[in-house]
Formats: sequence, C-alpha cells, structure tokens
Amino acid sequence: MSRFDLLRRAPDYRRLFLVTLASGAGTFLAAIALTVDVFDRTGSGTWVSALLIAEFLPAIVIGFALGPLVDRWSRRRLLIGSDLARLAVFCVL
Repeated sequence: MSRFDLLRRAPDYRRLFLVTLASGAGTFLAAIALTVDVFDRTGSGTWVSALLIAEFLPAIVIGFALGPLVDRWSRRRLLIGSDLARLAVFCVL
C-alpha cells in the first residue's frame, strides 16, 4: 500500500487535501508578497522582522489560549471559519 492510496480511493479526502494545499500555497505567496512589499517600502530589516512577529505571534498566543477549546468544535466549521478570517485579514492588508 503506497502513501497515496488514500488520495486515490477517498474523493472527500482528496478534495480536502487539494483545498488545503491551495489555501497553504495562497497563504505562503501572500506572506512573501507582504514581506517584499514591506522591505520595498521601508528598506529596513527591522520592519520586516516586525511584520513576521505580527504575523506569527497571534497564532501562537491564540493557539495556546484556544487549543483546548478547539477540540470541542466542529472541525469543518473551524477550518472554513479560519480560512475566511485569514482571507479577510489579507484583504484588509
């Protein structure tokens, strides 16, 4: 049994895999674009560092604070809600 048998046999899992891959790729490209934009505007590594801290610190803090509660919520709604929230933040930026 190869690693990819589950992707071939389960269409729901395949769809989840592809959507998660697309969402992650979009987030990665947006992070690169924001980093380049901040550096182009300021020319400062300090501001790029501030951007990275502002990007990752909330995830760490919220992860520790809400981690135990997340197990009680619907995973599907949680994934959709978090992607929509992330989309809203990137649209604002």
